Amino acid sequence: MKEFTIEEDFLPLGFFYEIECAIDAIAIDCLKRKFPNLTEAEYKLMYEENYDLFEQSLFAIRDSSAIHDYCVGTEEIDEATGTWGYYHFEVSDLDKARADLAKEAALIFDEAVNELDE
Repeated sequence: MKEFTIEEDFLPLGFFYEIECAIDAIAIDCLKRKFPNLTEAEYKLMYEENYDLFEQSLFAIRDSSAIHDYCVGTEEIDEATGTWGYYHFEVSDLDKARADLAKEAALIFDEAVNELDE
């Protein structure tokens, strides 16, 4: 079991980080499906050159059940300088959480990859 807290502004990237789900590997798998004749180095370069596209597309799963099924509570801190929202998570099966999140991310990345030209 892994327990952690993420600030609202760091979702979903913080969740990927906490459960050690490799965003780059998921994105590269999607690139391989669209562009099957590239080398590993070319896939990595294409991922790096389009990192912003992949990162922005991830925000579509910010409210996904693959993330929020593990949320056990929220907290909001209101200070004179602003308001911060925090999510508390408990993940008992990291492998399942990674698989569920990777599946959703792959669907979104496939759409993003379709925007790329060869």
